[in-house]
Amino acid sequence: MCPKGDTITAMSFTVVPLHNLNFPKGSVISFGKFTVQDPPEWLSKVGILAKLSEHERGGVLRAKQALVSEYFADSYGYPDPEWKGTQPKGIH
Repeated sequence: MCPKGDTITAMSFTVVPLHNLNFPKGSVISFGKFTVQDPPEWLSKVGILAKLSEHERGGVLRAKQALVSEYFADSYGYPDPEWKGTQPKGIH
């Protein structure tokens, strides 16, 4: 947990399964704020997968690599602290 003012934010993740890539297991490639890496082990155990169709769930579980970003946020749309534009932009 990371304190931010009067609120506490939690480590959040964006994970995008990638297909047709086959890097050696354990490879980590930096890509801006993301990394291309093995899908996190916890991804196959999260309950949200049950809400996906069988086809979509299978695609997530078969992915050998994923685009992954880790950041502190307390909700969807949480402001990106690095954004310098005039209109607020969510970190997601």
